[in-house]
Amino acid sequence: GSFVRSEQNSASDIDLVVEFEEKADLYDLVALGQFLEERLGRKVDLGTKGSLRKEIRGQVLKEMISI
Repeated sequence: GSFVRSEQNSASDIDLVVEFEEKADLYDLVALGQFLEERLGRKVDLGTKGSLRKEIRGQVLKEMISI
C-alpha cells in the first residue's frame, strides 16, 4: 500500500496481509482489524493471501514487507 511506497497521506489507510497460525474465521479478521485501528488511529484494511484479487496479487506480494 501507500505506506510501503512512502506515498501515504493523512487519509491513507494501512493495508495488511495476515496469516493466522490456527484456523481463523471472518469474526477473527474483523476483531483484529478493529483492535489495530484503535491502537494505530487509522483505518486498517486486512486481508489474507487467499483473499487478494488476481489483478493486484502479484503487485501486493512484490511490495509486501513481512513482519
